[in-house]
Amino acid sequence: CKVFLDQVVWGCIWNFAYLFLMNIATDSPGFGYIGEGLGTDLHIDLYQGFMSAFAKAIHWRIHLSLLYEGLKMLPMDIICYWLVPLKLRAVWVACVDVFWVTILSQYD
Repeated sequence: CKVFLDQVVWGCIWNFAYLFLMNIATDSPGFGYIGEGLGTDLHIDLYQGFMSAFAKAIHWRIHLSLLYEGLKMLPMDIICYWLVPLKLRAVWVACVDVFWVTILSQYD
């Protein structure tokens, strides 16, 4: 039950945060890339940027596909809690995290 709640509830919250911040950092209007000016209408551009990033981050199809991909990682959590000794759990989680970040990088 704990692992399932971790995957479903917290997974959706963390996925939203990831998508929101990545959309702000990459292509939202008003934030610009390094070396670009922020423009003259900064407050309007920032508002549009936040709204654009928020709209992309709450798209339900992306969350369903990320939830589906996250449930594929459920056996890794079960292995972590049942089989991996406490001293090696951090190493195990770090190795599994590499695969999860690869999956997340495919979604924008």
